[in-house]
Amino acid sequence: MGYVYLPDDLRNLLMSNERVIWYDKPVFKPLVLSSLFFMLFGIPFLLFPLLFFTSVPILDIGFLMFFVFWYSIVSFIAFGPFIYSFLSWKNMVYMLTNKRIIIRRGVIGIDYDILNVENIQQVILNVGFWDKIFGTGTLTVYSIGVKPLSLVAVKEPTKVLRIIQEASNYDKKSQ
Repeated sequence: MGYVYLPDDLRNLLMSNERVIWYDKPVFKPLVLSSLFFMLFGIPFLLFPLLFFTSVPILDIGFLMFFVFWYSIVSFIAFGPFIYSFLSWKNMVYMLTNKRIIIRRGVIGIDYDILNVENIQQVILNVGFWDKIFGTGTLTVYSIGVKPLSLVAVKEPTKVLRIIQEASNYDKKSQ
């Protein structure tokens, strides 16, 4: 758990018979760098108009409107995921209790993804390129009837995978 502060709003979500088993924030660098692909993919599209429209007069209103439209769309696609992951990291916290998995995230508002531990069907660990470099991983938690939860850029992902599996198995045995 380290030095991560558990926000008051997450504490307020806890039921009286619920105890926190694990909580943490995603690791900043792999979270942000995972969106780097979009930026690298978008850079050639930012240069595209400059290569083909060098002979068009700059003061032409149609030309200027095209440039404004083109660069706003391409910039949004290229830099949007990077900016979103950068801004959302501050509010992102993962928490596992003896009853639920709770993911807190958001840029402007705060959203919560909550899954009861008893409903966990499968947990998959994925270690991508940036994860391998920083020792992190993405845990995807599957359940029937709801969208999967993804815990991205988790420190010590095999340890957290084991903790989630043990919590899920313990809950199923106690029923």
